[in-house]
Amino acid sequence: MVALCVLLWACEGRAADLASYEDDVLELLAEVGAAVVARLQGAQAHEGPDEVQVIAFPTADAFDSFMSHPSRLAMGERRDEVVERTEVLRFDRLG
Repeated sequence: MVALCVLLWACEGRAADLASYEDDVLELLAEVGAAVVARLQGAQAHEGPDEVQVIAFPTADAFDSFMSHPSRLAMGERRDEVVERTEVLRFDRLG
């Protein structure tokens, strides 16, 4: 299993648009056998990321399939309009 902690910052005034984009792109996870473990919205404006996600992929290949998914790639322009910054932290399961 591969787990990612994804931190997302919206472009100024676009937090709702970022959430809408993420709604759409995260639907693709099921196609590669992955799932959202947690999806959290920032509680305080301008302090930290606007959204944090923990996503579990069954394998590294599943992650690669998600990243190269044609539908995800087709949303690239939309993503660029609403996401100012992304940080991705990768974790492997303990034990």
